[in-house]
Amino acid sequence: MLEYVNKILLDVEELKQVFLDSETPTGILNIGTVETVSDLPKILASYHKQYPNVDLSIKAGLTEDLIKDVIEHRLDGAFVTGPIKHPLIQPYDVCTEKLVLVTRNETFNLEEIITEPFLVFSQGCGYRSKLEQWLREEEVMPKRIMEFNVLETILTSVTLGLGITLVPQSAVNHLTANEKVHVHAIPEEYGNISTVFIHRKDAYMTNSMRSFLQTIEAHHENRFKQNPETTPELI
Repeated sequence: MLEYVNKILLDVEELKQVFLDSETPTGILNIGTVETVSDLPKILASYHKQYPNVDLSIKAGLTEDLIKDVIEHRLDGAFVTGPIKHPLIQPYDVCTEKLVLVTRNETFNLEEIITEPFLVFSQGCGYRSKLEQWLREEEVMPKRIMEFNVLETILTSVTLGLGITLVPQSAVNHLTANEKVHVHAIPEEYGNISTVFIHRKDAYMTNSMRSFLQTIEAHHENRFKQNPETTPELI
């Protein structure tokens, strides 16, 4: 019975969106995001400039949690770590970045993973999944795993010598410029990380969401023109 009630409530909410939808994008868009989407400020600024009547509500979280929130209608869409393959989910390419090891010291060798604490996000983080895949392949176990919920706390801890971490290179450019940390490449098969925007395939497409997707597509195409090695097509 609860399942039927929830479905009725969702149908009523969608019906309200249909009636309230207008040609000019308005209302609220509830968007989730992982913390390290370097292109997010540009996308949001571009969208707000074109559609100032839309209120953007941004929620930070881990990929697995954000996917669940989209599926269960708590979010209209989310920027998550890809690739995503789910029968209810429609993904769109946003960007591809390099994952790098971040350390306080200028030099690094694999044995340090055994001796130094590894600072990571909680389970459900796409970067942590990549790290675990790589370490399994290398048959290396970190001496100690320390979990954090905030990217800035992880990076500050690395600058203070608490341990090492794995994040997109764009997230630490401001620190490497001042030589507060140093980055080190990992094998290419684990070093590429993609960010995708997702929404439910069967959700009613408001003009606000349609315009948001167009903004993402335009940003992705502009990014490709500047970096031709990335693919311009939407998934």
